[in-house]
Amino acid sequence: MVREFYGRRHPVIQGTLLLAMIVLGSATLLGTGGKSDPSQTCLVTIHRPDDGSSWVYGTTIVFQGSGHNPDDDLPFDETSLTWYSNLDGTLGTGGTITPQLSVGLHLITLSCEDEGSVGSVAISVRVTPS
Repeated sequence: MVREFYGRRHPVIQGTLLLAMIVLGSATLLGTGGKSDPSQTCLVTIHRPDDGSSWVYGTTIVFQGSGHNPDDDLPFDETSLTWYSNLDGTLGTGGTITPQLSVGLHLITLSCEDEGSVGSVAISVRVTPS
């Protein structure tokens, strides 16, 4: 399942927007202002792994994602993409990473920030003991 999120920076409640995205990550969400300012949006997509997938500890998990402006379909530079885990913290930057995750249920977030455009999307991934 591919999940997408349109986001726009909000100087007062930016952290709240991220929390709302995480809690409601299974739907396509519009951040504050929605798409009213196309220059401030970033469409973020996690291509793999699948949401809810389960992996044995030590297995190589390939994470792939992208971010682009939905109005002109131009991709953002991969350096604007950052991957996070609620258990392991920052996992890396770029469109493709292969982090070693600890055992547990991870909320994986891919965030895009490029020239004032922001967006995030999240999936869950379980890592079981070997």
